[in-house]
Amino acid sequence: RIEGQPSLAPLFIAGMREFSFPETGPDGAFVAGPFSDSAPHVLRVACVGYETAKATWRPSSKGAAVDGVAEPERLDEIVVTLSSGGRIEGRVRDLATGEPVTTFSVRVTDRIEVDPAAPTRLNPFAGGVEVEDPEGRFVVEAVEAGDQTLSIHADDYLDADVSVTVVEGAATRDVVVSLRRGATVRGVVVDSAGAPVAGAQVTTERLVKRSFDFMEDERKSIEDDLAVRGRRRQNRPPPVGFLRYAAALGLMGTSVVTSEPDGSFELTGVEPGRQEILAFHRDFRSATVPVDLKEGDENPPVSVVMTQGGGLKGRVRDRFGRPVVDATVIAASPGLANASASSGDL
Repeated sequence: RIEGQPSLAPLFIAGMREFSFPETGPDGAFVAGPFSDSAPHVLRVACVGYETAKATWRPSSKGAAVDGVAEPERLDEIVVTLSSGGRIEGRVRDLATGEPVTTFSVRVTDRIEVDPAAPTRLNPFAGGVEVEDPEGRFVVEAVEAGDQTLSIHADDYLDADVSVTVVEGAATRDVVVSLRRGATVRGVVVDSAGAPVAGAQVTTERLVKRSFDFMEDERKSIEDDLAVRGRRRQNRPPPVGFLRYAAALGLMGTSVVTSEPDGSFELTGVEPGRQEILAFHRDFRSATVPVDLKEGDENPPVSVVMTQGGGLKGRVRDRFGRPVVDATVIAASPGLANASASSGDL
């Protein structure tokens, strides 16, 4: 559990226990198999410090029969070449003033893992590279070659995406990212009696969509590495009831803030214009408030009122009627599965 919130980490750990992969020796040699009869076979090679590589293997002509069964020639050997990627160098500045932005984070989906102890992009807790530099300069090492997208986040600013082309073994220099200041939203979350609600998670519909769009991009990149096929892209976020889980796991990053003991909250870097402020809490129904925001921090305060929700209590049994211990139970209202804040159905 993470700060009292539910965690999916035990599920990830349990899912990886049964996996065992061949590893290379000191000379880089490996033995993999057995394989099915359906050739060609695709091998994927992953190593810390290198880009994941793919190789296709077609067995050579059949050798001598052993116990009446023909075996592939044992002298087959394939060579897999691993790439270490390139680097990106640049700086971040304020769009209006041209002054450097000195504290920000840089996120790239297709980074190469260089530290086995660090969170990886296969880990949902991974974040961007945190940068503090008086001139707003940054360096991102070990990025896969090809077209990449940098995502820059800084407090008080709108997030920005920049496309760059990375060359193997080279540095892509002089990347300039200009950030536009966003709106600041301050307010309070209260219950129907006017009492403050502490621990409510507050965001906007647009921030939720951006977070899940990025997660879908990361998921596709991971599935490409693992040769996963058949899963369609999710074009909308999951039901609001699941947002609390995503926020607790850190999957939504700084797109979500938590209300203080007095119910107060502050969201920065929000896109100006018409927005839906969204608040959710495990003990209340989710609530939304429509607002019109201007750039800067002089927007009027927002009051979000949350009403008490209902609850469910029951037992989990198997098909023989025996109790099931440690089952995970998730309840979502069917009416909310396709609802949005703007529809008023939350």
